[in-house]
Amino acid sequence: MIENDEFIVSSCDTLPNKKYETIGIVVGKSLFKIFSKNDVHNAIRKMCKEARDKNADGVIGIKITTSSSTGSIVAIGTAIKIINN
Repeated sequence: MIENDEFIVSSCDTLPNKKYETIGIVVGKSLFKIFSKNDVHNAIRKMCKEARDKNADGVIGIKITTSSSTGSIVAIGTAIKIINN
């Protein structure tokens, strides 16, 4: 899990010790000619931007898929809002 400027990015489906509500699914897509990890980072960045645009505090349950036939990488996750008591 990464917490950057209070924005959470995690492949875990839940966050123990944190109360949160789900906002919805967010997606980021990157196209490539020759696959590189920068393309993966671009897809994750786009997904996080969509979450921030929805006023989310993070994204959990992140999954990454690639397709060499379409030259695409897709990052998908669940945008969340932390509940402060």
